[in-house]
Amino acid sequence: MSETGSSTDDSPDGSSAAADGEIRGVRRIFLVALAAALLAAATAFAVELAHSSDSTPGPAVPALPLVFSQPGFVERPVHRVASMQLPANTRHGVLRLPGGADPLYIVARCDTGRVQATLGALSTAQACNGSAAGVVVLSQVHRRSSLQVTVSVTQRGPWTVGAYR
Repeated sequence: MSETGSSTDDSPDGSSAAADGEIRGVRRIFLVALAAALLAAATAFAVELAHSSDSTPGPAVPALPLVFSQPGFVERPVHRVASMQLPANTRHGVLRLPGGADPLYIVARCDTGRVQATLGALSTAQACNGSAAGVVVLSQVHRRSSLQVTVSVTQRGPWTVGAYR
């Protein structure tokens, strides 16, 4: 035993010193790898935080409901058959309408200005109020059609338009 109370291997070939050196080497490699992994994680987290604050200009607009009714527009519950959501800075879009015999109820959710819907020669507009609101009832859409939708001003957040039957 040495003076410190630990046992040493006084073998003539020095195997104890070599083993201690290997253990220290493995520890160093492990610590360097751990430090590199922590640094990479911190960098990824910082990049994500920087990009996520740029991509979310305001509160997210919830999608239109699956079932909709509005007094004075459609009294009975109707079911969503098509919808699209557009970014706040996009003022125009095209909603693909399914064909069918039943009327289509066009509903929009936008937060400022007016939303205009155009199908062929038919055009109508509705004020945006931040919640889902009826825009127009289309009773003669028997085949697939494209509804042009436009908002009059850039929105504060994403806006959405849907068709219900």
